[in-house]
Amino acid sequence: MKIALVNSEYPSPSGSDHGGIATYTYTLASLMAQRGHTVHILTRSGIRDHDMTPLVHIHQFGFRRSTNCLTRLIGRFGNNPLAWEQGQSRALSSLLAAVALKDGLDIVEFPEYGGLACCYRPVKRIPCCITFHTPSELVDTFNGIQPAGRHRQQYLMERRAIRRAAAFKSPSTALKNWVCEHYGLPPASVTTIHNPFDASSIRKIRRPADDLHRFDILFSGRFERRKGAELLLHCIKKILSINNVITFTIAGETDIGNSPNYRQSIERILSPEERMRVWFPGPLSFKKLLPLYSNSSLFLFPSLFENSPYALLEAMSAGLPVVATACSGINEIITHNENGLLFSPDDHETLIGHIRALFDNRDLASSLGRNALATIQQLYDPEKIINSHCAFYQSVLTGRR
Repeated sequence: MKIALVNSEYPSPSGSDHGGIATYTYTLASLMAQRGHTVHILTRSGIRDHDMTPLVHIHQFGFRRSTNCLTRLIGRFGNNPLAWEQGQSRALSSLLAAVALKDGLDIVEFPEYGGLACCYRPVKRIPCCITFHTPSELVDTFNGIQPAGRHRQQYLMERRAIRRAAAFKSPSTALKNWVCEHYGLPPASVTTIHNPFDASSIRKIRRPADDLHRFDILFSGRFERRKGAELLLHCIKKILSINNVITFTIAGETDIGNSPNYRQSIERILSPEERMRVWFPGPLSFKKLLPLYSNSSLFLFPSLFENSPYALLEAMSAGLPVVATACSGINEIITHNENGLLFSPDDHETLIGHIRALFDNRDLASSLGRNALATIQQLYDPEKIINSHCAFYQSVLTGRR
């Protein structure tokens, strides 16, 4: 097959800000190419190309003005904060047409996030499918953002993009249920397929033997309310008070637009001694995260909503015991007391109790870590997942014919 994967996040110029959509695109492209399929990645201009196999081609799109005079006038003199994104979508549609004309394409896949498919015009009846990651409206809801004009226009762009699609897939049942209810999609029209995940490089790391004189907790992700930053703000002093050998690493972006800066809030409430035990290294590349996965004692994942989070999959592949919220797609990966410990987002005492239990019982922590790795090996076998994606694409092509 010849597949076009649209993504505005990957490749990255820094190598340290790959979000979930970026990781998904890179992993899917690599695995599909290993099976002999040709993949075209379409990404925003100004982003550095990344070394990939010869069967993966990277194209960059920029901005294209509308040919409609009224639209251009509104964009110039009116209040249209998303004019740039719409121009990007128009440029992307033109680039897809050029790629299809030169190399041929069988199918085009867009993320719903950002609404890049809103101006897509099918070329030679090439079908478009949408992979749901986490729509902007859902992200804003859990970040406590009251939607203003720009936000509402973003939601409309994503809705228009969804209407362009011939088929849909979602990495979790929780996200599928939300999009079906919110967008009025028939459940049968959305296929649930795990995100592609290759744990081979993570499984090579060797975890050191337990050291009773240290206990390192790791958080990885955008440090925002949806990811549990506010929950950590309320609990971090109690976590550190369990024992003075406990340290905390919070890896990820902390300065996020107009969102509250939870790093500053946490640093203000900590004593000088506690500050010495909390580290904010900022966003890290995957290679720099590997030593943290290897040397940490516990992975804390307090998100309020997730679909199929790569940070969680990576930590489980490293054999780390996980304490996570019992919500959304997390419940589909972790079974309480088998491969991790779960707590309700509003039950802070249970969270503290889980961490204390793993600190006191290192054998329990090791057992949960081993079971977490076994879960990933069973549910996220790359061969099975790529077979599922190929079957999905073939079903879309069969439906087109």
